[in-house]
Amino acid sequence: MSEQQQKRPLTQILNELERGHFVDDLTEEHEDVLAKVKHTGKQGALTITLKYKWVNEEQITIQPEITAKPPKLPRGESLFYVTGDNDLMRNDPRQREMELRGVPSAGDQPVRGIPGSNS
Repeated sequence: MSEQQQKRPLTQILNELERGHFVDDLTEEHEDVLAKVKHTGKQGALTITLKYKWVNEEQITIQPEITAKPPKLPRGESLFYVTGDNDLMRNDPRQREMELRGVPSAGDQPVRGIPGSNS
């Protein structure tokens, strides 16, 4: 390469990898990591690896890899009761169920106040 010929910047080469699809995928991963960092306030990482393989006297291949490590989103907890035979239940199996029944609707009737109250 002559002194007058300028080397191409790496960013231009990155844009040409996989016919531009690499940068599209990289942008997508970047946006995902950034959104999760913003949401959780925790640290994330995005790593680009370029693997070079010599083909012949004039050619080389570049295989790009993206490793995204977004922060894990917090998960909720659920409470369960454990039965004698190690099954999980949402309701306490020792608690009897109450038989509840509906109350007739007041409809359009005005609500009456409680005697002795100011309402």
